[in-house]
Amino acid sequence: MTTSANGTMCPLCGGPAAYDQHLGTTATTGYDCKRCRRFRISDQVIKRVLTPKPGYKPPLSAFCRRLPEGTEPPIITTDTVEQIIRDVPQYTPPEKLDTLLELLGKMTPALGRPTTFDPTRDYPLLIARDPAEVQFLLLELADLDLLSLRPLRTLRLCVKLLFAVSHHLGENVHRDGERDRQANR
Repeated sequence: MTTSANGTMCPLCGGPAAYDQHLGTTATTGYDCKRCRRFRISDQVIKRVLTPKPGYKPPLSAFCRRLPEGTEPPIITTDTVEQIIRDVPQYTPPEKLDTLLELLGKMTPALGRPTTFDPTRDYPLLIARDPAEVQFLLLELADLDLLSLRPLRTLRLCVKLLFAVSHHLGENVHRDGERDRQANR
């Protein structure tokens, strides 16, 4: 694998990446990015899709990053790119706050401990456009006293956040169960 020291940039997020020769084929180039993870992409997608439509980059990055660990790296071609874009959820701002609460809960080892969530690395998990969008959402949660931003640059979950997450998850289970019951009628 070639290191990013050579200046290789991820075509999806613009961050440092490495070429992954084990992923590449004659039709695609393999990349390994800390933000997007491993994926293959055709030169045609980069030239004919991503260049004229830069808005496609965040959802493609989110798609790659949100795949379960151990999943085969996706192959992004001109035949698959439109379907991938359609398959990525479009969250409303309140849904992004809920999703961020869930992510923070999952990525925090213990109450009062710093979370491992890193907005600059993990924003695709939230299907956010960039780290600035996540920072805005984090400040909103802090304004609601659901997390602490002290010491500076260290996110700590508050007891209120854990209650909110567990309450939120319980509501989702209830709503999903209600939908299931209605569908079975």
